[in-house]
Amino acid sequence: MSEDVLVLVDTSAWLEFFKRGEGQIANAVYRLVREDRAVLVGPVLAELLQSARTEKEKETLRQSLSTLRYVEADRRDWTVAGSLLAKLRRKGVHSPLTDALIAVLSVRHNLAILTLDKHFANFNDMQWYAVT
Repeated sequence: MSEDVLVLVDTSAWLEFFKRGEGQIANAVYRLVREDRAVLVGPVLAELLQSARTEKEKETLRQSLSTLRYVEADRRDWTVAGSLLAKLRRKGVHSPLTDALIAVLSVRHNLAILTLDKHFANFNDMQWYAVT
């Protein structure tokens, strides 16, 4: 994968970064942030903020994430995510709405994704960021 590709960092990878601070995933997140290649989306921001235990943690998170590239979801993204989930459900596969929206945003904006979440295996057409 090209060294200039932008990477949508999923909640699971951020949690590994913030809680552990070391290891392959945490190091990859650190490298992506340092190289200005980490991308944040609304569902990930919301999930991270809901995991904060105190107002101080929330504020630290908001400040830490405020300098990242940010991709906004529009009506089309929500429509595609809903259609994608309906198609999966007809096959007996259930995935969270947030993951579907994250997957749609990664595809539309040609972003690789860094995640530990196994739900993303349900979605096609995604680029995966390989941790090295």
